[in-house]
Amino acid sequence: MKKFPFLFLLFAIGSFVNAQIFITHTSLPQPGDTFVMKYDNNPSINIGTPIATAQTWNFTMLQNDSMKYATYGITSNLPFAAEYPQSNLYTWGPSIMYGGPGTPLSGAGWGWMLFRTDVNGMDVIGYRQGDVPNILSALQTPPLKLMKTPCSYDTTYSQSSQWSISFNANPANVDTTYISYVSKNTICDAWGTLSTPIEQNLDVIRIHEYQISVDSVFGKMNGITVYSMEMKRDTANNYLFYTLSKRHPIASVWCRPNGNIYAAEYLFYSDLNTGINESVKAKSGIIYPNPATNSFHVNCVNNNSSSIEVYSLEGKKIHSGSVPQNGIINCETWNAGAYFLIIRENESIRTEKIIINK
Repeated sequence: MKKFPFLFLLFAIGSFVNAQIFITHTSLPQPGDTFVMKYDNNPSINIGTPIATAQTWNFTMLQNDSMKYATYGITSNLPFAAEYPQSNLYTWGPSIMYGGPGTPLSGAGWGWMLFRTDVNGMDVIGYRQGDVPNILSALQTPPLKLMKTPCSYDTTYSQSSQWSISFNANPANVDTTYISYVSKNTICDAWGTLSTPIEQNLDVIRIHEYQISVDSVFGKMNGITVYSMEMKRDTANNYLFYTLSKRHPIASVWCRPNGNIYAAEYLFYSDLNTGINESVKAKSGIIYPNPATNSFHVNCVNNNSSSIEVYSLEGKKIHSGSVPQNGIINCETWNAGAYFLIIRENESIRTEKIIINK
């Protein structure tokens, strides 16, 4: 009888440990993954407290004020991949929408966000703006850690990083350098179960990231600084909820520095590249380019006997018909966003997804 309280304590401790999930790099984005997030710009939710015992988060009331998309590609396929040797995956799109956390040139137009995932987590490697006459390219030094792995309750990480862009159009004048400094602290400060409008009772850990960014301009002539000016100072106070199988935060909450919540998003749709049937896809059907702008190509074994239907995320059919002999589908009138393709070829039916950029 005297041993019972001790055995009960061991059981309780074992249950506490086993109830927590352990995030590794396999729970982070991989090349070929596509994610769609729904954004609520005035959420009414409770994010709980940083405690060691299990919590329950109910985010089922989150609304859909807008949507964000991210499709991850393989950096080595890019023509300028050699400029970012540490990167193995990327996203393309409006920098303020597509980069996820860590976008260096937020709001600076369309471009590529370069990332790296490995056993140590996910990093921002750099950014390359792609829609201006003179290409702007920035490298994070050192790479900015977005998510450290392995990660479980009480994992902490602190880092400083920066990126810079120099402008030297006229060597006779002052050279201008734009520098952004980042100081970031993260801690896995809670765990439990979370429900969204899409998923119920997922085991999650909560990552609290607190980041201060300072953007400054420096003017130099002959290596001597002649002026400097702070342009912007931002504080990011975010909570990210990770689960094992989704490879993306199942929910993200943005707070003011004082802790007041002002926005949140939840994972609405994901298409994860499992590596299965890739050889079949290569033979029977590929959608490219993806993302697309004005048109894309559907590659089927026999276009003469193939048809296609295109649906928006809201379920509205926006296109249907036979796959043209040349396989080209015109999408220049479609709105930017994600679409589902249902391709019927002989006796088979295949579902694909495509991102349309504008």
